[in-house]
Amino acid sequence: MVTISGNAYAFVFDGNTDRLEGARIGIAELPGIETTAGPNGAYSLEVPDDTSLTPFAEAEGYYPTHLQTFHSRGRDLEQVNFQMPRLDIYRALAAVAGAELDPDTGLLAHSAVVSTFFEVGGRNLADFDAFHDFRPHGVADSTAAITPAAREPIYFNADVIPEQGLECSSRDGGVLWTDLPPGVYEIDGSNPETGHAGFVATCEPGRLVNAGPPWGLYELAAGEAPDPSVRP
Repeated sequence: MVTISGNAYAFVFDGNTDRLEGARIGIAELPGIETTAGPNGAYSLEVPDDTSLTPFAEAEGYYPTHLQTFHSRGRDLEQVNFQMPRLDIYRALAAVAGAELDPDTGLLAHSAVVSTFFEVGGRNLADFDAFHDFRPHGVADSTAAITPAAREPIYFNADVIPEQGLECSSRDGGVLWTDLPPGVYEIDGSNPETGHAGFVATCEPGRLVNAGPPWGLYELAAGEAPDPSVRP
């Protein structure tokens, strides 16, 4: 067995810096293994080793959020954080990005995947409050590719808004895809000056996959290889 741990907190927008104490945390592939986030949104779960793991979180007033799919490989997974959008923010961002919504539920009709080209300096901040306050935290001028091929990525501008037509990341570092059919996707990043890790997203109708910092498309240090747990 290994441990997966981190914090659940609000997508930082419009001054919302809430930590989501009381959020329900679980693993999509392992029904029955779940916990409730405590103070500061902190959680910890014991999970089997050598297993594919897609953590998810649910909190009142926020869009249910899944993370990237990991594969446990003999060591604990730390700082596996949930960055969750408030429902009104989700609706606004979905409208800007042109995502199709289910008219009956108001949820995504398909799936959306979000990640951040996260600056390497933020990955060494073990204290959650220091990590949370590390922003802007994105690597500019990075691009992302998704396999199998799907819609073109939409990059977030420096004001943390998805902007159609941008060809690469801003200092915010955000990137997203909307209206993805069900399936397993591999996402990779590139930059002329630095390297990025990739990740795997498991998509289902209505699912928001936010492969957020310090995982997802994180910046690699010089000579560093991506963590092996990011490739199931």
